This record gives sequence, C-alpha cells and structure tokens, in this order.
Amino acid sequence: MKIKTIRKNLKNIINKNLFLLIFIMLLLVSFNFFQNVFHLIKYDKNERLMRNSEFCEKSSQGFVVYLKENYNFEENPLLLNNTISPLSDWVYFDFKKKIEKKKLILLNYEESQEIDAKLSKSLFLINQTPPLMKNIIGIKINLKNTLSADQSFLIRLFKIEDGKKNVIHSEDILFKKNLISKLIQFNLDEMKGSKLKLYGIDIKPFNENIFQSVKLLVQNKIELEKYTIIEKKQNCYYLKKND
Repeated sequence: MKIKTIRKNLKNIINKNLFLLIFIMLLLVSFNFFQNVFHLIKYDKNERLMRNSEFCEKSSQGFVVYLKENYNFEENPLLLNNTISPLSDWVYFDFKKKIEKKKLILLNYEESQEIDAKLSKSLFLINQTPPLMKNIIGIKINLKNTLSADQSFLIRLFKIEDGKKNVIHSEDILFKKNLISKLIQFNLDEMKGSKLKLYGIDIKPFNENIFQSVKLLVQNKIELEKYTIIEKKQNCYYLKKND
C-alpha cells in the first residue's frame, strides 16, 4: 500500500513539474553543460585552455599553453602581443624565476601591416594601430575605376589627440589616368606615445565615387632577423635573440 502511495505521489510531482524539468534540460543542453562537464573530467587545465582558447589570435592562450607544455622555461620569457588583448603570460609566469631577456614570446606579429581605414564623413579613420608599431611607412589608395584623365589630390595624414587633428604628413599626389591604385611612401617615427593611437586621412578634392579603399602602411618594431626562431605557429613566435 505504501509503495502504491509513493508511486502515486512521485507521478503527481513529475506531472506538476514536467514543464520545469524540460526547461532545465533544454537550458543545460543550450549551454553545453554535459559537454563541459565531460571536458572538465577528461582534460587537465592546460588541455582545456588549448581547446577553448584562440590558438594564435587575440590573447593567443592556446599558443602560450603549447609552449609551456613543450618547453621547460628555466626563466620567464618576455611576452609581447601585437593586438589589444589581455596578456597571457599568467599561463607560465613563475614569480620565483627571473625574466629571461633574450627569450621572447611574440604573438599576432607581422613585421609590416596594411591597416584598413573606415570612411566617416569624407575622412578615412584608423581607430586602432598595432601596439608594436614603429613607423608609418605609407598610404595605399585603391580607386573604384580608372581615371579618364590625370588628376592631382592633396593627401593629408592626421594624428587625432584629445579630439584635435594634427597634420603629420601632407603631400600633393598626381594620379595618372588609367591608374587603379596608388602607393604613397614616406617614413614617420610613431614609436612614442600611447599604444591607443587614432589617425585620419583626408583627400582633397574628395569624391566618394572615385575612392574604393584607403590603407595605412606600418612597420613594427621587432626585427625578426635579429632573432632565432625556436617555434612558430601562424603569426605567433617563440624567439631567442642573437648574440
């Protein structure tokens, strides 16, 4: 009799809370609860970091974990990231060890880069530059169509600080007919100052129907030829400085 009563009460509880149980199960599935629990049990901390983090982009934790697993760091190598992201040196850093100045972990790095400028009210804006930028070495302008005749344009590069535009390069450039792209080369030292730098490029006379895109060309400060590459994956490096 007691067993029948217990079964009946259990059935009533399930019937009354069926919707809630289904909702909880759907919620757990949508957040990959069971898969996450499986990974938590199967993999250790470093394996989970490699599987769940970007390998060589943004913070590049995957690459840093890979190095920690494959190299015995007798001292803490210096870490530099060429994107605006949290540093990942916490993965390996040991406060009991010294910093190894000749060893370098370099993330998301290219020696030279082309940075797209976004058009805003006839001004081409560059809202983010690489943290390791050394020099601005030029501007590349692509046209939507070839010009039917030669035409001159005034190209000005601004650094935007405290809402003010300061001209750092200005040049009259002749665009010849049948031209589809123009490379303007110069060299400006931009190593000093904040890593969060804003630039603007304007073109006079401006015609939205002429210009397809504008790119800022930059050179970054780490010269790879001065280092021996110990490990390289995509644009991430583990380096040793040459004597």
